[in-house]
Amino acid sequence: GDDLIRGGLGNDKLYGDTGNSSGGLDTFVLAAGEGTDTIVDFEVGIDLIGLADGLTFSDLTLEPQLGNLAVITGDETLALVLGVEAVD
Repeated sequence: GDDLIRGGLGNDKLYGDTGNSSGGLDTFVLAAGEGTDTIVDFEVGIDLIGLADGLTFSDLTLEPQLGNLAVITGDETLALVLGVEAVD
């Protein structure tokens, strides 16, 4: 089903729809100061990135890194999205 997923303090590994095969729209929520989250099963065109604690998308830089996508604000990497290379 549809999931809203937010990592806490420290580095987290985030999985949407773990334990079932029903698919759905997952929202991975990122915030500054909580370490680097690893998003394992992001589906481009289906899943979403949400922001918390006053972050806006204009605060972010998206950088390809070895076949993955780093989501960065300032000097902090908020998340590494595995298997996502391109930014549209």
